[in-house]
Amino acid sequence: MSTIEIKHRFTTDVLFAHTEVHNSVAKTLREAVARGANLYGANLDGADLRGADLYGASLRGASLRGASLRGANLYGAHLRGADLDGEILTRNPVFVQGLEWPAIITEGYMRIGCQRHTHAAWKKFSTRRIGLMDNRAPELWAAWKDPLLAMCAAHAAKAAST
Repeated sequence: MSTIEIKHRFTTDVLFAHTEVHNSVAKTLREAVARGANLYGANLDGADLRGADLYGASLRGASLRGASLRGANLYGAHLRGADLDGEILTRNPVFVQGLEWPAIITEGYMRIGCQRHTHAAWKKFSTRRIGLMDNRAPELWAAWKDPLLAMCAAHAAKAAST
């Protein structure tokens, strides 16, 4: 049996604890969401949330620095005020599934798979630079560059107007 505690990022108060055989942060979060736990301000730094179902979770003010979100269902999750790799979100990010790698678009950054860069940097990347990220990346970028950058611009503009 393993107990995992989710603590507040500033006070270190335990927000939720779960005990299970072969426990993980993803399992603990899933249980917290199922029980309607208030995870406001949770410290999830570096957590492996791959494949976690966080549908509708309230993660306002949570710290997600370095968290792996690949395949995580964050549909309807409340992330406003969350710290995602050092960026405090003023609105929920845009999640794009169904590509070779999932994309997460915030006000100032876009992460595709494990690559996280500013919107401006993504605009300037050459096909060669994209290819250095992964040998399959140029094909994805050729097909999706314009729509992804348009989503970046729209999301940043909406954030600036609120």
